[in-house]
Amino acid sequence: MKSIPKTIKLLSIIFLLIFCAYNGVQQYIILFFSSFGASQLGFYSLILIYISFAICNPFTVILISKIGVKKSIQIAIICYSLFILSLITRSMYVVYASSTLLGAAAALLWTSQGSYLVRVTKKDSLGISSGYFTTFLFLGSTIGILFSGFIIQQTSYTVLFLLASIIPIFGLILSSKLKEFTNIQSTNHLQDIKKAITSPTALRLSTIWFSVSFTLGLAIGFIPIEIKDKLGVRFVGLTSIFYLLPIFLSFYWGKLSDEKGRKIVIIASFVVNGIGLLLLFLFHSSLSLIIGMFLLALSSSMLIPTISSLVGDISTKHTLEYLVGLFLMVQSLGTISALIISAFVHSEILYLISFIILTLISLILLPMIKLKVEEIKHKISEEMGPVHFLDE
Repeated sequence: MKSIPKTIKLLSIIFLLIFCAYNGVQQYIILFFSSFGASQLGFYSLILIYISFAICNPFTVILISKIGVKKSIQIAIICYSLFILSLITRSMYVVYASSTLLGAAAALLWTSQGSYLVRVTKKDSLGISSGYFTTFLFLGSTIGILFSGFIIQQTSYTVLFLLASIIPIFGLILSSKLKEFTNIQSTNHLQDIKKAITSPTALRLSTIWFSVSFTLGLAIGFIPIEIKDKLGVRFVGLTSIFYLLPIFLSFYWGKLSDEKGRKIVIIASFVVNGIGLLLLFLFHSSLSLIIGMFLLALSSSMLIPTISSLVGDISTKHTLEYLVGLFLMVQSLGTISALIISAFVHSEILYLISFIILTLISLILLPMIKLKVEEIKHKISEEMGPVHFLDE
């Protein structure tokens, strides 16, 4: 794969290790706390993570500009390990504190990743690089979920958390080989952040990130509980389909978006998502649950590498980190919304709510369908005005 830079391959392996540990644990967090009668603690922990993630995302560019992308990734990796270890305590205060820290670390990690991928990849192969990265990311997640389920059955949650906290450290060691960028300085970060989060076109586009994260939020918050009720706890690992499909399909969808355009893949993913949600709402059998879950996972596998590439298409070297921060902020709000709704709505009506949200997002995006990518990029640049970025 000559079009994929070696540094992207290295970054992909690092994220495989991080999310083999974290996503494997995350999938069982609510079930873990439920095992000793504290299921709400699990929900609140996840919600805190994503609230912190949302708040911190727009501001991560300030720290990244001072210490660089490489060091930002390394700091975040350490925080992921600390969070997993904190679960052993079962202490509400320790878990809430570590959840807040993890949210900030995740914002730092993902803004750095978005910046890194776009800056080292050629514009005409962004989709392929994004698809390659997504494949490794979800491969790690799938291995992590299956590994976590096995460890829980054979030993205990404590053993799982101890083992999982070690895995990201291997990623930390590999990160020493990442290329570091020349620090980027701004004369007025806060003003530039404000421009990004108030750009009407950027905000409209950001609803795509809300859509994909809301679906994944359901996979974390509600679908595992429904599987447990209908099929039994040993089948909760079926949610790995949300990570398994991207392993085989993300590279293909990324390549397709390079060749045919991001728009067609995004529209197709919305249609597949809508069909899946309606199926889950209208039919309540075990088979419909599995098929509906497959369609939601398929939609996510289409959307994730495509929107990662879209960021590079619509940003300039001066606006990249600000737009990444905005989109990730909205993405985290989608996950928060799904988790909060899942905490209070324990029935298939949740899928109808999700379908209505998807429909509203489609209507918001409708005026942009006729616009070309360069036109969108120009509109965002005009709305943000001059950005106070200087490359040293």
